Amino acid sequence: MSDFFHRKLQQLIVRGETFPVGGALFVYLGPDELEEFDRIRQSADPCCPFLYLYPGTVYSAVLQTRLEKDDMAMALPLEAPESTSCFALIINCLHLERISLARTARDGVFSDGAVGLVAEKFRELIAGYNQFRVSELLHLRCGLRNLPAIIRNHGLQVKGSGPCLICGAGPSLETQLDWLRRNREKFYLIAVGKLGPRLKQAGIMPDCLVYADNSGYGLDWQDFFRPETLLVTYSCAAPEVCRYASTIYFAQGPDPFFNRALSEWRLVLPQLAYGGTATLTAIDFARRVGFSPVALTGNDLCLDGNGMSHLPQYSDEAQFEHHLVKIEGNDGTVVSTPEFIKLKDCLEQYLCGLEKPGIYNCTAGGACIAGSLRMPLEHFPPDDCGIPEITGKCDAVPGSQLHWSGYLDQAVEELAAMTFNIMPLPSVMPDGYAEYRRAAMALLQQAFAGDLRQDFENAVNREKIPPTLAFSGFRQLALAVIRRGNPELADYLNVNRPPADGFNVEYYFTEYAYISRRTDHGIVALTDDYLHMAEKAEKTIAAFLAGQDFSPERHAVVFVAPVSWMHVVAFGRSCPQGAALILEPWPELLSELIDNCLFMPRIPYDSTVIAAASGFPDWRRQYQRRVRELKRKGMELLFFINPATAEQPEVLDIIRQINP
Repeated sequence: MSDFFHRKLQQLIVRGETFPVGGALFVYLGPDELEEFDRIRQSADPCCPFLYLYPGTVYSAVLQTRLEKDDMAMALPLEAPESTSCFALIINCLHLERISLARTARDGVFSDGAVGLVAEKFRELIAGYNQFRVSELLHLRCGLRNLPAIIRNHGLQVKGSGPCLICGAGPSLETQLDWLRRNREKFYLIAVGKLGPRLKQAGIMPDCLVYADNSGYGLDWQDFFRPETLLVTYSCAAPEVCRYASTIYFAQGPDPFFNRALSEWRLVLPQLAYGGTATLTAIDFARRVGFSPVALTGNDLCLDGNGMSHLPQYSDEAQFEHHLVKIEGNDGTVVSTPEFIKLKDCLEQYLCGLEKPGIYNCTAGGACIAGSLRMPLEHFPPDDCGIPEITGKCDAVPGSQLHWSGYLDQAVEELAAMTFNIMPLPSVMPDGYAEYRRAAMALLQQAFAGDLRQDFENAVNREKIPPTLAFSGFRQLALAVIRRGNPELADYLNVNRPPADGFNVEYYFTEYAYISRRTDHGIVALTDDYLHMAEKAEKTIAAFLAGQDFSPERHAVVFVAPVSWMHVVAFGRSCPQGAALILEPWPELLSELIDNCLFMPRIPYDSTVIAAASGFPDWRRQYQRRVRELKRKGMELLFFINPATAEQPEVLDIIRQINP
């Protein structure tokens, strides 16, 4: 099946330029019959790629013959082990943004549950792909800022021997810390993610940290690293983490442009397994360098009895609103989440692909991980530890020999174009919209090129690299959007402002941020759980509009205190031709966001942003003027107040003054 599927996919990639705008995939679930295939194939859009899913694990020879004659169609047996990875290939290679799913009317072929799982899987893959696309620029800039460290550590060889213990941040680790302290010298200890500083606070210093995030928010990494601490990471990892490590084992990151540029500079990096969890990378690293046996602990992949997902003090549980799922555990049924199940799937796919089981799961309790062997941590082999040997560091390429790569020019063009491909298009083009898009596209290309070249020059010349990742194009494009409805606010934001006082802003992607606020009573989350922010915002806005019987011809939406702006973006996606009036009580927070997040072009074109803050005494008059304009057009106002901010004093004051 694999060769035939990949050949069909290659045909579709070649035809990709002829696909209609929107990137749709038609998916049909039906019986393995030629007549059924022909019937439904005739009803699908002939210009869209077509995927036929049927029960079983192998192709029908008759159906394969029929597929040979249809360049736009593929078929997969749904129960085949590789079907999910094939779904991901289709989404990624064909740049798809949505699916149209249909099913057979015949009873007993597919259950409602099976159809729902297929739909959910495609939605997850598409969401993940789009999330990755909007973060490609972040990956590229992190890689360029890590270039001095990549040069310094190029060719690093690491050899290990003896037992290795990989620590995750599951809540059960709290019960094993005493044992770890007593037996610390018996194994090579790898900490995953942000667990390293937490272990150090507990008096347990890891030998190695495996870190895969492009954000290092919230920890003092300078206090954590010692000269002998090895950092294993990707080329696109957070520069604020990489700059403090003396010895770094860099692996190839997910950004294709930077990887090609590194190859051109003769800085070829090794590959490590890449997935949703750094534990996967840690296992692959430990095996590749020669540690044996390798064991896991703290990899619960479920919630504990108190509903905690991580070790105390490791993460703020207030950020999460878990969707709960019961799954098989090592000691009975456990309560997990869809996010943990995805991580579990990544680990199991890797472990089950090994020639022989070689990874012990010593987690106390936790979810069952297929492909691993259960062992109590107390029984983990205390044999010869074998401190890893670091030898054979190759001569690094002098920075003076590096030159600007044509692949980076290609990245500038494609990233700028990508920005507009994922922006919603109004069904009716407003006056000046096409000109706005052309000007904004040129602005982004110029700004991206300037940002990337400055990063490259700083890296080559060993100049001091700024601590934050600000994107000049994001700010300029945001100002252009704001200026259409409020030139005064655009002028105010044209000067970079200091960070908003009292707010914690965590940037995980370039599309949105997670925001909380420090108060006298602790920290208050001002955004939804960041794991589900986009999904929840879209559902909330859809329910709000449906409940108001919304029509873009009759209604305009007033957003009070948008914070992360995800609800405004969700409105823009669902109704790009709509009208929006946004009241922003924290202009300094907005100023920080538009340096790091690319959300402003995704709000409706007909939007007016007003800074409803004490420093803008004229804001009420601006608001009333815009309201009169909308009412003259026959528009009725609908008020949306972000539930997460409704009780904040500034928001209550705005509501009192506008009296909706």
